[in-house]
Amino acid sequence: MDHPDRENIERTKSRMPVNHEFGKSVIVLSHWDKDHYWSAKKKNTDAKKSMWLVPNQWISPQAAKFSAELENAFRWPEDYEGKLVGVSLRDHTVLVRKCGRHDKEIPYEDRNSTGLAVTIHNSQITESSQVVLPGDCPLHRIPHLPSTRISLLSAPHHGSKKGLGDFTIFCQIYMDADSLMLISYGKNHYGHPDPSVKAVFPGQNIQSNQARESDPKHLYTEIDLSKYLPALPKTNPRPDIGR
Repeated sequence: MDHPDRENIERTKSRMPVNHEFGKSVIVLSHWDKDHYWSAKKKNTDAKKSMWLVPNQWISPQAAKFSAELENAFRWPEDYEGKLVGVSLRDHTVLVRKCGRHDKEIPYEDRNSTGLAVTIHNSQITESSQVVLPGDCPLHRIPHLPSTRISLLSAPHHGSKKGLGDFTIFCQIYMDADSLMLISYGKNHYGHPDPSVKAVFPGQNIQSNQARESDPKHLYTEIDLSKYLPALPKTNPRPDIGR
């Protein structure tokens, strides 16, 4: 989730579409930094009615207050830290894992590297291309990331140059000119996205979505997964996902 557009509530809703008429939407919160949940608090309050999957992290008082407003939130269980959970979604498999462990004895953690990361696959997980949604976690810190081609990537940490060396290696090994990179960011003083991130990405297939641009078309991106996860023959069995 991006930081809210303070000038236009409807514009915020357009990039956080939540429809409850056909069942509950599911929102996976990558981590408890303000810029990843604030739109749901201030602008699109319908999102708080959804089912939320959230990481177990040290959080701010402000985040704790927001969490109490969620109607149906589930915290990633401690017993599942370091494990992989697979969910079938139509013709695809969604894999969710927690990056890093929560240490109760140390009242601080780098939430970027201890949140939830998601990958989406077709039935042959270890052979086919994948969609990677890392939140702010560097790619090399994501556990159980299959060693297969990345056809679509949401740039880690809004296109930050932190960990650029490791990101470059992933680009060279797992991405090509047909891969798509999405960069979601808002007005910030960190320099996101950094030009070096675009420079090391193979090809020119990059979409940058700035949260406060005036054109609504740039605020919400709808992706046809079939283009990046082509269907496989139905005769191929779906493997069991270890839990």
